[in-house]
Amino acid sequence: MNITDEFYRISGVDKIKYIREDTFYDTIIKDIENINRNINVMCYNKLISIEDELEKMTKEINDLFSSIGVENELKDHFNGIKFIIFKRLGNVTKRLEDRKLEFINKNVELEPEYSKDNFLDFDDAKNVVEDQYDQEMKVYEQEIKMRDEYEQARKSISEIKNIQKIITVNLMEQGEQIENIIKKNKNIKKNVDGTVDELKKIKDKRRRSRRMLFILQLCVIFILLFLHFFYCK
Repeated sequence: MNITDEFYRISGVDKIKYIREDTFYDTIIKDIENINRNINVMCYNKLISIEDELEKMTKEINDLFSSIGVENELKDHFNGIKFIIFKRLGNVTKRLEDRKLEFINKNVELEPEYSKDNFLDFDDAKNVVEDQYDQEMKVYEQEIKMRDEYEQARKSISEIKNIQKIITVNLMEQGEQIENIIKKNKNIKKNVDGTVDELKKIKDKRRRSRRMLFILQLCVIFILLFLHFFYCK
């Protein structure tokens, strides 16, 4: 149980909320901790970059503390802050150096030393060194060959992909052209069918007109014959 919270609850006194704002040295400590976390990287070049960053930060901190003036009653507090910050800087610097040494000891492999007791004569030592050199050169040539083959395969795959893209684009364009042709043919067929229907209608109208004209001619002839016979009597 939190005794302070219980006191506030029983006494009815409002709890005073105090939020502490970050000071300049809080920010410096956070930056130092960030660098300390970054030291865990697995790359030596990154460690060199972190070392440059740490040196730059150390110089900036020195310049900052040199430019700050404090009153006598605050000197002890100020010196305590300086001690804590420089102590942390020293710890991070030492950890960084240890980390660099780990990389150096891990990656550096010394050539074995040869003594006269190991070989019958100088020619034997020379042959051993030449054999090692030949083996290393073979491994190196094999790596180069594999890299060249990989690059060639990568280029071939890239060319094939480009060809596939071109073929796909052409097929899409041809498909659109075929669809346009089909649409045009449908429109032409509709127009032709409409024209044929109109021609049929015109032909039917002409037939009906001829029939009516023929009937009209027969009527006129009949009337003329009737009049002729009527007046001739």
